[in-house]
Amino acid sequence: MRVFICSTCYDLVDLRAELEVFFREAAVEVVLSESMTSEFQVMPDRNSIETCLANVRNCDEFVIILSNRYGPSLAKAGFDDLSATHLEYREAVKHNKPIRVFVRDRLEADYTVWKYNQKKPALELSWCREKRDWKIFDLLEEHRALSKGSAKNNWLWLYRD
Repeated sequence: MRVFICSTCYDLVDLRAELEVFFREAAVEVVLSESMTSEFQVMPDRNSIETCLANVRNCDEFVIILSNRYGPSLAKAGFDDLSATHLEYREAVKHNKPIRVFVRDRLEADYTVWKYNQKKPALELSWCREKRDWKIFDLLEEHRALSKGSAKNNWLWLYRD
């Protein structure tokens, strides 16, 4: 079995490394874009985003970790105005991959505040402080909509650390 680990990379580097070890010990092939020891397939004829999307398609399972960062927009690279994480998530949905979403508990708390107060211009959040990162809530909204009564009933679990 091959599992693609999706998240912003630099802020969650320790968690991603721990997941790589965990899955390897369970005899699962792990696909991480930044790991030299993972099963990530480099495709020299494609750009980095297209390579990541191909790796998503070649996996059996998709695990996404969300914390407080959304990631930069890929619009200037010719993709939709989404982060790589969000684009990879959509690719997994498009190809009917089983998706496991892990959401940091503090992000979930901020999502709840945002959801009920998003029309207030002075809204401030305690965990997801940068407004440019609030697009992560759009990803959560997509996932929740997908899960309600759908054949693609995907999984969501809160984590603390």
